[in-house]
Amino acid sequence: MQYLNRVVEATPADPRAWTVRGHVQTQMGAPGPAEQDFLQVLRLNSRDPNTLAALAWLYFGTGRHDRLAWAMGELHQ
Repeated sequence: MQYLNRVVEATPADPRAWTVRGHVQTQMGAPGPAEQDFLQVLRLNSRDPNTLAALAWLYFGTGRHDRLAWAMGELHQ
């Protein structure tokens, strides 16, 4: 994780770094930090469908149905 942290710090405007770190954090069972990384990706690229899908899965898996509805709505626009 330290390597990914350094990549994000070195390239904060690159959504790919945030995306990779978000996926890794999801796999490590850290939904809060993963959500923050995915939301940062959306701040950089507001219509990224892969990030919206990742958030939808994250919200589904954590039972956050209100946020799941938001992410699904964004995906279908």
